[in-house]
Amino acid sequence: MRRPTTQREKKKRRDGEEERRRGACEYDVTRTPKILRAIDTTGVPTKDQIYHLYMITKPICSGCHVNTKDNPNCFCALVPPPSSDTELRASIWQNTFEFDPNTELRASGSPAGLNNLGGTCYINSTLQCLYMNNIFREGLFSVEPELDPQAHEDIHEFMKGLLKELSDCLSHSKNSKTRSLVEYLFGGSKSFVHTCSQCGTATSSEMEVFYELQLNVMGLESLDESLDEYLRDEENNDVIQFFCDVCKRSVVATSRKTVLRELPHVLIFELKRYVFCQKTIKAKKVSSTFSFPAELSMRRILSEPSQPELLYELSSFVQHYGNAVDHGHYVAHIKDENTGQWWRFNDKIVTKDSQSSLTKTFSSEDVYLMMYRVKDTNHIERDDNICVPSHYFEEIQTSNATYQKKYNQRKEKESSLINERTEEVRSVLSEASVQSLSQPFFWISCDWLRQWAKNVTPSAIDNTAITCSHGKVPVSKVTSMKRLSSKAWETLLEKYGGGPKLSHEDCCLDCLKEGAQNVMSADTYRDRRESFKQLAWDILDGKNEDGKYYVSRSWLLQWSIGEIPDAPSEANSNPTSDITCSHRQLLPEHATVPKRVLVPKDFWHSIYKDANSVKNDVVTFPSDSKECLVCCRNFFDMFQKKLSMSLFMGKCVKLNLNSSYFLVPTSWISKWRNYINPDVKNSDTPETLNVAINSLLCEK
Repeated sequence: MRRPTTQREKKKRRDGEEERRRGACEYDVTRTPKILRAIDTTGVPTKDQIYHLYMITKPICSGCHVNTKDNPNCFCALVPPPSSDTELRASIWQNTFEFDPNTELRASGSPAGLNNLGGTCYINSTLQCLYMNNIFREGLFSVEPELDPQAHEDIHEFMKGLLKELSDCLSHSKNSKTRSLVEYLFGGSKSFVHTCSQCGTATSSEMEVFYELQLNVMGLESLDESLDEYLRDEENNDVIQFFCDVCKRSVVATSRKTVLRELPHVLIFELKRYVFCQKTIKAKKVSSTFSFPAELSMRRILSEPSQPELLYELSSFVQHYGNAVDHGHYVAHIKDENTGQWWRFNDKIVTKDSQSSLTKTFSSEDVYLMMYRVKDTNHIERDDNICVPSHYFEEIQTSNATYQKKYNQRKEKESSLINERTEEVRSVLSEASVQSLSQPFFWISCDWLRQWAKNVTPSAIDNTAITCSHGKVPVSKVTSMKRLSSKAWETLLEKYGGGPKLSHEDCCLDCLKEGAQNVMSADTYRDRRESFKQLAWDILDGKNEDGKYYVSRSWLLQWSIGEIPDAPSEANSNPTSDITCSHRQLLPEHATVPKRVLVPKDFWHSIYKDANSVKNDVVTFPSDSKECLVCCRNFFDMFQKKLSMSLFMGKCVKLNLNSSYFLVPTSWISKWRNYINPDVKNSDTPETLNVAINSLLCEK
């Protein structure tokens, strides 16, 4: 039994195959500089030289799988092998349609989401909260097809307007239960109790219908606190007037109180999250944390608790994300009445909300609207599995069938186009290679060729990237283009158009001659640098005495040890910058760390020419140049201060052969130090220098 091939052995085998492929395409690159030098000498390139420089004589490649840049006759890897996992496999070679509607199908038992049509998240959240109510959904399904309800905008205005429009619309229904659906589910009643300022009698106003209760949230932490604040007495500032039955006239109310008379089946609370800020004169959002229970008892809230069903359970709540008033995002959390599972509706995305299923008391900084329904009610007998009406179901089926038909047609068309494109690529590449040097050919951009072999709908041919300023093909672009047969070129040009058209006769001779001149210039520059290198070392070692011009010693050292480039560079452009003062004159010898050295005249002209070609700002200092007087004076003052400080501190002073010095008695130096030292009091004044120096003289 043979031992299985290891990954290392497979890699070694692949490397060996790659090495053999490279060997098959060997090309003598060392000939290129020689050819360019020959072109510069003769001025006219031969056909063989052009063939070599444009790599035309390279063998036709087959099987390298990498589409090598250094071979214009290689068309490999434009058609990937079946097992390839390259970028091309994700294009026409993958042969799969870009979209499958079956991937959009939701999981079994999951509610459907709604697409956001552009700022419609508040509509989606409201509709989901209403639709997930079984009674409401069943009532809507019983509506006749000819009824057409309308909608409004803004989550508060939309909810209010939607319920009003639905009520008006459903009032024309032939089903008696449907006609009163909105009023039964969402309609409650309330009144205002006014206290007379004259007789103190409390008088109740007429009852009015409400569909939601708007509660304050500023400074309040829970739903119970907001309800208490909503129902408490309001103090009147001579604003509210009413007709008192006892006084028999219109009087001012000392207070007013809201009283809930009857509660609906579904109780909607809207929180006043937006308040007016007098400082900014704008509305701002109140983002304080607000808690609300999973179960809510309304027995203590109702003025006359005659209703038996006063225990409510949370069925849904809507959150508004964002701090701005005029924009943000709404997300609904809804409890399934049949399963008790909570769902999070974020427009089209619907996910399970496992955390809400275990929560007894909810808390949020973004809750905006809450819906409570009467717990365990049996007012309307219904089947939990509510079926979609036949006319709605037929419409959905027709819509789905139409969509599936359009998808299948598009898929078939796309698949046909992909098959045509893959066959086209294979056909063109099979005849792309130029079999002999005598056959005419055309140059084509590698970048365009790659996108043509990959995309379903390629663009027009674009060869501008491989065109020089003369409108031809420069030799510098040889790694960015391919050599295409006339038949393959005509096929592509006829179908896609574009250009420019670059044939085998469009090799740019002007660019070729310019490149040859650059090679010769580089050779000349390198030879010249090399010839002066030993001279530079002799100058640095002090072995040359034929100096005529000053240069910086540190610059010359870097120039000597650095690699020789093909042309002057920025690194060699400042031979005198380190020895030039701010007045563009020669720095004093002691005022600069980089010492200056003298170089011969021919050497200076060479480095001056190179430096000036890079930066035309080189200052010349012949050997007889005078040091800058201003800098010398500044240096002398600084030296005097430094010398005095050294004498005072008792430090040694380095002697200079070019300076004059005088002998002074050490006893006088000691007296001078004590005299100028502020810490020494009552010190003796030292005698004059003449007297001190006379003490050093002998009798003769």
